[in-house]
Amino acid sequence: MKHQRHSIRLKDYDYSQPNIYFVTICAHGQRSPFGKISGEKVVLNEMGKIVDSHWANIPAHYANVSLDEYIIMLDHLHGLIIVSEINAGAMNGAPTAKSLANIISCFKAGVTRELGKSRLIVRYPIWQRIYYEHVVRSQDELNEIRQYIRNNPLARALKTENLKLE
Repeated sequence: MKHQRHSIRLKDYDYSQPNIYFVTICAHGQRSPFGKISGEKVVLNEMGKIVDSHWANIPAHYANVSLDEYIIMLDHLHGLIIVSEINAGAMNGAPTAKSLANIISCFKAGVTRELGKSRLIVRYPIWQRIYYEHVVRSQDELNEIRQYIRNNPLARALKTENLKLE
């Protein structure tokens, strides 16, 4: 019997419509390929720097997309993606995002392609097939998510330190 995956997407929601989306994209497997924690900060390695560069450049590829807070962690990234209305006078020659899935797919493919060129790619998949998203519904929620992203390295450092103490 073939395993059926349940969709984590909102039923009947159009992920190409203007909104703010909180996404989490995880590395494949139980590894920490993007860096390490030093004190309360994430120190990105070469692979992590490539992930960071590609994430930061997402708006250059889509005329209607901008970024808010984000962080690259050891084995995942959290980020806020803003998909806005298209203003005909603001076109920069870049296409518009077809959907959130398209943005994430192109980001993952771009990172994988560059890692292959740089010979940093290993013989296992870089990314999990799925990603997690949440449609931000209020300013209060947006502020809470921003705070969560900012505090993520500290929470990870405290968790790691507590594991060492036990």
